[in-house]
Amino acid sequence: MSTTNKQDLYRLIEEAGVPVYCQDPGNNLLALYTGEAVLVKPGLTQRDELSALAHEYKHVLDGQPHLPRYLAPKVELACDVFAAELLIDTDELFRLARMYPDEPGRIAYELGVTDWLLNAWMRAHPISIDSEDLVA
Repeated sequence: MSTTNKQDLYRLIEEAGVPVYCQDPGNNLLALYTGEAVLVKPGLTQRDELSALAHEYKHVLDGQPHLPRYLAPKVELACDVFAAELLIDTDELFRLARMYPDEPGRIAYELGVTDWLLNAWMRAHPISIDSEDLVA
């Protein structure tokens, strides 16, 4: 698991001058950067909250408020990949992939991220089945 935790992300977002509020962003979103604040849905699991905060942090860094994924797929994918790279420890990912080769949900859970972010990492970093990283 990455050493980045949710307290780090709250601090980084707030250091960028953006307040974070525990408030439902609506539209079945986990979190949302409005351009003025980040809204985080109350009651999220640890990994949902961490993954959503990392994704929204990229929006904050880019000064890009939320747009629906279908209107800005490249922006949303870039935020997903950024969040995945921030949160996923590559060595741990490969260790878990050797242990659970057919269980991506288990790997995401063990890494402390959502399945969505693990999928984003895998799309951005395709690996061969015979990659040396996967060989024990």
